Amino acid sequence: MKTALRLCSFTTLVFVVLLVSPINATQDSDGFYSVRNGDYLGRIATHSGVSISEIRKANKISGDVIHPGDSLRIPNPMHKISGSKIVWSKPFKGSSGSIERSFGTKSPTKWLKIPYSGTDINTPVGTNIFSPADGIIRYIGTQEGYGNVMIIEHGGKYASVIGPLASKPNCVKINQIVLRGDKLGVTDNPIVGTTPYLHIELRKNNKAINPARLLR
Repeated sequence: MKTALRLCSFTTLVFVVLLVSPINATQDSDGFYSVRNGDYLGRIATHSGVSISEIRKANKISGDVIHPGDSLRIPNPMHKISGSKIVWSKPFKGSSGSIERSFGTKSPTKWLKIPYSGTDINTPVGTNIFSPADGIIRYIGTQEGYGNVMIIEHGGKYASVIGPLASKPNCVKINQIVLRGDKLGVTDNPIVGTTPYLHIELRKNNKAINPARLLR
């Protein structure tokens, strides 16, 4: 019985760490965009929230000619994008699994109430995960209680946090500009518990808000 109680206490402690551990990213100013087939400067400027002239100046180009595979430096991306203009979508294909943990206040014990910063959806290991909106990858790495996560800055003071994702192979790099629906990676085994899940978090002004708009 004592062993069982100790195990229960340890599980609760780990769950508490999962709920309260902060996830932050360093917001560097510049990003890069890999030119795709059919791209043109106006399209890239719209998705990254900068002007065509800013892209030309940053890359020392005078005209509009770009080629698939070119890597363009994008100065201070996403900062001019209005939050009301962001188009959101689910970071996975098809229907979602059941909710393992939902956004809001949790009570892991009778006397303890703490906020949970996101929504966890039961998701098989190896599921393809996609960017929920246009944005720039600001962090790839481990966070205590979450495993390997990615943080994407979307503009309008919004950022999303998604994990746990397998550390290799990564489909994207830090400071890379991604478009809605771009593949980020695949889900990994959970750090806490044994049921595989996808943690989805939405932040505004670095404060967690309900991520329901990412799950419609």
